[in-house]
Amino acid sequence: MKNVVLLLLLMAGFVSCKRASYSKYLIPKDTFQEILADIYLVDGYYMMNYGKLSGQNPTNNYYNSVLHDYGYSRANFDSTLRYYSQNPKKFEPLYDEVITKLNKLQQEVFLLQQYSDTSQNLFKKKTTWSLPKDGSREMIPFKVAIKDTGQYTIILQLKIFDDDQAKDPHLTSYFWYDDGTKNGYIDYIPFIVYKKTKRMMVLSTSKRNRNKKVTHIKGWVLNHDNQGIDFKKHVEVQSIIVAKK
Repeated sequence: MKNVVLLLLLMAGFVSCKRASYSKYLIPKDTFQEILADIYLVDGYYMMNYGKLSGQNPTNNYYNSVLHDYGYSRANFDSTLRYYSQNPKKFEPLYDEVITKLNKLQQEVFLLQQYSDTSQNLFKKKTTWSLPKDGSREMIPFKVAIKDTGQYTIILQLKIFDDDQAKDPHLTSYFWYDDGTKNGYIDYIPFIVYKKTKRMMVLSTSKRNRNKKVTHIKGWVLNHDNQGIDFKKHVEVQSIIVAKK
């Protein structure tokens, strides 16, 4: 409960000084959790860069930008925060979910930092993509050469937008070598299924290769289950990493 009070005190500085009328439409719980998590991140970024940003972009502008990204107004946020401040028993489990989300984001940052040395990345081709600019239905096929057995990890940083029309977008990847058959030897690495989000997500999958004959990791970063061609993708990919741990 102490943490809840601290959060409310923190957010009190964000709520408008004017006593806005109670909105009839509160922000849905799940979305409100995402917004609170993003505001924490924005607040942390602002505090770390205060010297550069002070006087140029007040924190309120950053907060309002977060709300705009989610399609809600300041009045929506103020009313929702007021509702939860008056119902602390409902706010406490919501706050716990926010902390869980922030911990997950921290783990994502740590994962990227582990592979910040680009020399470790076996993926040597284009690693940043913007769809549909780079292809309305681009799947980003890849074929990465590997030399030995061991644990291999694939890390992706990407965002699937709300208007993306791909059906069940996912990463397909597998260990491969030419065994003389039509498709060659295939040993699938666990799939990553993507969800539409408001922020960049860091996702990873890994598997140990025990077969000394394997020569490559192959697959598609943006695979999909659409049968026809009458659709478009809307995706931002910031990084693609294939590394041996």
